[in-house]
Order: sequence, then structure tokens, then C-alpha cells
Amino acid sequence: TAEPADEVATADTRSRADLKAAETELRHRMEACPEAARPYLLDMYANPVVSALKHSAMTG
Repeated sequence: TAEPADEVATADTRSRADLKAAETELRHRMEACPEAARPYLLDMYANPVVSALKHSAMTG
């Protein structure tokens, strides 16, 4: 399903099954990536969430 652009996917907005599937997908992508690049990959995944949370906190 489509998400609104301002929605942050969290444990409060997603089912346990959705979160588990996302964790599994991320783990597979991390394992396929060279170990030295993994911190950068994780930052790329986290950046939209961090940005959305900062925006949400500022607009309250």
C-alpha cells in the first residue's frame, strides 16, 4: 500500500509481520554488501527516518 509522504514507518504504524519482513530484507542487503561499506548502507537506510523524525519534532 502507498504511504503518505510525511508518514514515518515505526512499530506504531506497521504490523509485526511488516517489521520482520523489513528487518529480513535489510539483513540480506547488508550481508550482500562488503563489510567496509555496511555502515554507509545503514546510514542511507536510516537517513529518511532520521530526517522525518526531526521534521516531525520541529513541526510538532
